[in-house]
Amino acid sequence: MNLLKIRKFPLLLLLPAFLMFFASCESDDVDDMVVADKDRTITEYLGSDSDFSTLSAALERTGLDATLDQENADFTLFAPNNAAFEKMGVDLTSVSNEDLTDILLYHVIQDRRLGVVNLTIENRYFETASSAGPNSNNLSIMLERNNDELMVNGFVSVSSTPNDFKNGVIYEMNDVLSLPTIADIAVNDKNLGRLESALTTASGDLVGLLSGADVYTVFAPIDDGFEDIEDVVDALDADQLANVLSYHVVSGNVLSNDLEDDQTVMTLNGEEITIDIDLGIIRIEDQDNEKALVRISDIQTTNGVVHIISKVLLPSDL
Repeated sequence: MNLLKIRKFPLLLLLPAFLMFFASCESDDVDDMVVADKDRTITEYLGSDSDFSTLSAALERTGLDATLDQENADFTLFAPNNAAFEKMGVDLTSVSNEDLTDILLYHVIQDRRLGVVNLTIENRYFETASSAGPNSNNLSIMLERNNDELMVNGFVSVSSTPNDFKNGVIYEMNDVLSLPTIADIAVNDKNLGRLESALTTASGDLVGLLSGADVYTVFAPIDDGFEDIEDVVDALDADQLANVLSYHVVSGNVLSNDLEDDQTVMTLNGEEITIDIDLGIIRIEDQDNEKALVRISDIQTTNGVVHIISKVLLPSDL
């Protein structure tokens, strides 16, 4: 084509192409840097890559290789490589099939998660395929953006380029994820740093309590909630702090759909909180009629559930 003719080409006709190009560049950052291999399933790929021989053997032993070979499914697999299992330092032959299945399924989301887009404070927790929670509830996993990296549970960085297969996505990892307890959520979620500090400062072994076998529900104040009443919190001694924290703990695995409007719930410190539900929005009311918004609900762990709330609840006997 003659260059002069190109220069005379109407600019308005080129504009849509330019807009499409720039829109594609904006969305085609790390979030969409995908290596596609649509001819193979996840299981077929893992079986062909020697770096995943330990994972492949574990999947075959538990029968999950057949699950991840379903062509019409959609999975996201956070795939520990051989080095990850070596770092784990556990002889997998000593792990029961049931426990190994729970561990492996904790690395699976039954949906495609390509990249790190749309990961907000309220949209970071996802349901895994592992039903190792109380009442066989599916455990939660946390995905976060760290610049252009995808972080799992606050500390495990996965490969920045996902591999997209016929039935799902694989992210390679150098770590094996452990099944989370309530205490792990407080430790791993960077937005709960003040809660983690308070748990270790308060009298009694609250960290041990929330790491143990007993099942609890925790209404976990986000850092902003502690900062809003920083002068009050800083003035508390260890016993008073334990009293405040136990006011956020309820026995049992209480999910959001178990809560009802105007319901009163007994907490671990012996005082009640009240549930306020309006148009599907859940708030928790303390003894002074102060209400905390439930910002993230139903973070499921092996020993209970966590609901992240906007404020610190204060008992009347403080």
